[in-house]
Amino acid sequence: MKKEKILRVNSELRSLSKIASMVLFFGVLFVSAFVFNSCTKKGCTSTCATNYDSKAKKDDGSCRGCTNKKANNYCADADNSDQSCTCGGYGFLSAQNKSNTTIQKIVIGNTNYGTLDPGEIKEVRLPNGTHTVEFQAVSGGGGCTPAEVIITECGTEIRSCSY
Repeated sequence: MKKEKILRVNSELRSLSKIASMVLFFGVLFVSAFVFNSCTKKGCTSTCATNYDSKAKKDDGSCRGCTNKKANNYCADADNSDQSCTCGGYGFLSAQNKSNTTIQKIVIGNTNYGTLDPGEIKEVRLPNGTHTVEFQAVSGGGGCTPAEVIITECGTEIRSCSY
């Protein structure tokens, strides 16, 4: 009887030992997963960003770069602009015809950049610097007094005529 009791106790101890081992195994597995996931390095994961971090495994929304779609170095993944945009020495003029009836011709310097129908907007790429912009009436009304605009790298200046 004592021997049977000892065998039963030994069997129960082995069962408890197996359960304890399983609990310990899954406990270690859970803690390891938690520790390694919480230690995932966060940072900018976009290679086109100026603050790209090759060691970052999870993007944290901090990527900085050029956010101007017209620029040579546009970075679609940039979350914040860092003013690093380059456009090869060019900027843009957004010419707007606010007239309801007059067709306007856009003249910049001595160059004709085409016409604008009433309500039309046209974007013109210009070298950086100061330019004289004139809207000349083609039909239906008058033009506007010439005005100087300063074009900056990747910048957009807006000029309009309402006559």
